[in-house]
Amino acid sequence: MMRGLALDLGKYNIRVNAVLPGMIITNRWAENPEWYENVPSRFTPLGEVATGHDVAEAVYFLTAHAKNSTGTELTVDGGNMIQLYPIIKN
Repeated sequence: MMRGLALDLGKYNIRVNAVLPGMIITNRWAENPEWYENVPSRFTPLGEVATGHDVAEAVYFLTAHAKNSTGTELTVDGGNMIQLYPIIKN
């Protein structure tokens, strides 16, 4: 849908992009640290899980700095999408 809209709306100088967040640290995470200690999405290649602020920065980047980008996806997941299986430390 995003790519189709980007094709149709580009002639009106309207950019359409997508931000794809992975696991995000929330209040529920802080209240249940033992439950989230070994979930596979926690073990990112960067070694950390994104925050809401990280997602907001991705949106800001696309709106303020990527003026010639449309029909693109920006993943905010610490690299989880690029690994076949997460490396879970014992």
